[in-house]
Amino acid sequence: METALLKRSRNLWDTIVASLLCLIILFSQLRQGQVLAVLATCLLFYVSFLRFTMRRHAVSSAGLVWCLLWVFMIVYLVRPAYVDDVETKIELSWLFIGLIMLMIALMNSGYTTVSTSALYDTALVGALLAIISMITKSTLGGLVSTPYAGTRYFGGFDGPNEMGAFYVLALSLMLAEHLLRRRVHFVWAKAGVFLIAIISTWSRSAFGALCVMYGLCFCSVYFQERRVSERAKVVVLFLLLSTLIAHIFVYIALPQYNIIRRSAGDRGYLMEITRAIVRQRPIWGHGLGSYWFLGDGTNATPHSEYLLFIISGGILGLLFLVGFFTYWLRAALKKRMYPEAITLLVFYVLEAFFNNLVRGRVSFFFWTLILLVAMGNRSNQFQTGDFSFGHIKRPL
Repeated sequence: METALLKRSRNLWDTIVASLLCLIILFSQLRQGQVLAVLATCLLFYVSFLRFTMRRHAVSSAGLVWCLLWVFMIVYLVRPAYVDDVETKIELSWLFIGLIMLMIALMNSGYTTVSTSALYDTALVGALLAIISMITKSTLGGLVSTPYAGTRYFGGFDGPNEMGAFYVLALSLMLAEHLLRRRVHFVWAKAGVFLIAIISTWSRSAFGALCVMYGLCFCSVYFQERRVSERAKVVVLFLLLSTLIAHIFVYIALPQYNIIRRSAGDRGYLMEITRAIVRQRPIWGHGLGSYWFLGDGTNATPHSEYLLFIISGGILGLLFLVGFFTYWLRAALKKRMYPEAITLLVFYVLEAFFNNLVRGRVSFFFWTLILLVAMGNRSNQFQTGDFSFGHIKRPL
């Protein structure tokens, strides 16, 4: 009887956490939903804290260390000269949201189970809304925004790059789960929806991340296969599909891309500006918000998380960021959570071309991934012998 009640209680808690995570992902895709996503995050922290204090279960020492290190990093990156600037406050706010998500992960680690399908299925709702707005040429009552320059759609996000990155991550998680963990119903129809949404942004970083996702998925399938004949099939399929995609891109997508992006500026100069700024204080950096004052005067950030951290915190700041990313990737691989690991790698690539970690909505998807990895669900782990190129069995 006690076991049944305990199981029922755990299932209820899993449902609460999954529901709040779905709300976070859903709200982050709506034009006026960013504040609601933050409120849902705070509510998840509140209920997690209440459950944690009532149950008083042990916490992960590694998770506690990373929470403390994250606090230290925030303090380290703040400099008095720029602390009153609005850009600094924006970046600090998103770093504090990251701290909240890390604490939620700490309190739920090993005690909560949430399916990854909750993430990409909720993201699918936003992608469908974006497509409907394209077809109807409306904002759906203010849920989404009008297209940028009349040609680049970005749904309810703050820009095309943000929307492209968000749906590339959702697509990566879904396809990797289908290939490496368990069958996803209507996977190719869902993938088509995500691809339409991604292509409509005409985002260079999103297209690059798509290529990385494509390569990572095929590499994962190849190395999971043990028989030479099955590996040969993977290689042949990869070559044929790559040829088809290249043909479609060169003869259909590229001409349209050149027309839409003909006025897009080259961001190569940002690297030169960053190099000049870093030379002034290569070890300690200048602090959050400093790029607006030390840079070109037209961009609040250098459009790269890695460049932002080396400007703000110097080499030490960049090492912290890379170390943080490496830790969670290693944790996902160690727990055999390969779909999450692939999606994290795609996010790390995207961070080379945008500031998603300190600039809003895409960070919600990243932190939710971190939460899943921290919880380390058994249902989300790859089981030896479950994978086959021709058939994917459900894990036990």
